[in-house]
Amino acid sequence: YSPFTLNGPQTAALADVARVSAVQNSQLIFVNLPLSDSYLDADRLYYEGQFQQFLQTQSNAHGFEVVDWLRAWQGRPELFADPSHINQEGAAAIATQLAQSPTLRTAIWSGNPTQQQPAQ
Repeated sequence: YSPFTLNGPQTAALADVARVSAVQNSQLIFVNLPLSDSYLDADRLYYEGQFQQFLQTQSNAHGFEVVDWLRAWQGRPELFADPSHINQEGAAAIATQLAQSPTLRTAIWSGNPTQQQPAQ
């Protein structure tokens, strides 16, 4: 594996996706998925913190939203297939959380003003 860096092809690709979304008048929302307690040791937390700062900087620069659930499932190992990947139950929980996310609901309904937003 090549060392992962926060500047390089991944950064350019994110900027391209944000630009295309803006041109198409779509709202880009980046969801940072949860990781398990066993995965988030001190070293990984340090690098994840850098990634969270990177996402916020990119969000501000390119006008997209970030939903950050990195530590949302502390103490919930049953939602992971392994320390860094969600399982089927975790995927269902993510889908439910996304459906209930105010950020996502606002983005979806603001794009189609002819439909009435359901009550929350």
